[in-house]
Amino acid sequence: ASDLAQRLGIHLEEPRERAQKGSIVATYDYTDEHGTLLYQCVRFQPKDFKQRRPDGKGGWIWNLDGVRRVPYRLPELLAEPTRAVFIVEGEKDTGALEGLAFLATTNPGGAGKWDKLDPAAVEMTFRDRGVIIIPDRDEPGRKHARDVARRLWSIVKEIRILELPGD
Repeated sequence: ASDLAQRLGIHLEEPRERAQKGSIVATYDYTDEHGTLLYQCVRFQPKDFKQRRPDGKGGWIWNLDGVRRVPYRLPELLAEPTRAVFIVEGEKDTGALEGLAFLATTNPGGAGKWDKLDPAAVEMTFRDRGVIIIPDRDEPGRKHARDVARRLWSIVKEIRILELPGD
């Protein structure tokens, strides 16, 4: 229905089911290299995540169909091309590392979704750079870290997976 509405130039309001499911507690902007908003990851309470993209009319389309997917905080990453980058599983963790003065990023959608990123954006972001991957402490997180390391291996200068202690 949203594709048809988009072709007809009709703006659909946010589905009632989603609005009733929880309230938005955070939005995370994903922008291109020039700072233009491509999409947002939206966090709901109770904990849930959805992605949305601007519809060009001040509203949102609740999918990423046809949208170029880029690493989170792309302009900040490109502004410091020689600094090592931490890759974590989530925007909240990215923010926590930035609060400690580290350069950090993630990918939209969580574990297992790194392959959805635009290869050109990945290349320009990580070429000849040091990368430290901090996985979530579960099997999907560890698998994701190995997958990201494998995909970046040929373009980065150095790569490490750092498993933090704790539960």
